[in-house]
Amino acid sequence: MRDGSYGNGRYVVIGGAYQHNDCFIQSSVNGIGWGDWSSGIFVNDATPLSVAHGSNRFVVFCNQGEDETCSVLVRGDDAASWTRYSTPFLAETLCFGNGRFVAIGREDWATAEEYSAAISTNGVDWTIQTLGISVANDYISAIAYGDGRFVAVGLDNRRGYSDDGLNWTFL
Repeated sequence: MRDGSYGNGRYVVIGGAYQHNDCFIQSSVNGIGWGDWSSGIFVNDATPLSVAHGSNRFVVFCNQGEDETCSVLVRGDDAASWTRYSTPFLAETLCFGNGRFVAIGREDWATAEEYSAAISTNGVDWTIQTLGISVANDYISAIAYGDGRFVAVGLDNRRGYSDDGLNWTFL
């Protein structure tokens, strides 16, 4: 398992290994019985990396195989399947708060040297801003929202905070 989220009475978990055909999205209404919820969307060895629920939809960021392109999958609470969108950004961690999806990741998965933050209200259209912290030295592993603030954590006690999800202060 890589990540999980909850929304509208449904748990969703994602997982799988990079460039292996074992990637999955599963869902459960009770956290006990789980079923496939991927609807055959994994082509070209897409690897799901992060998931969040908000604005009546689930959003999943994926790495698209050997060419290192990125995509985002969006599925509304009432939708029967996922819709894939290309994106120039890959979220390594993702959350929802204050009416927006907030992600931290890289604009160019293969060559980016700095992390970027991205925000979206619909999971499809993203505003991206470079954070000025090194991908090589400052791995950001998780973000969360609570009490009006986004918080990010990473290796070596790296922490940051943001009130809008786009402009961050790292300690």
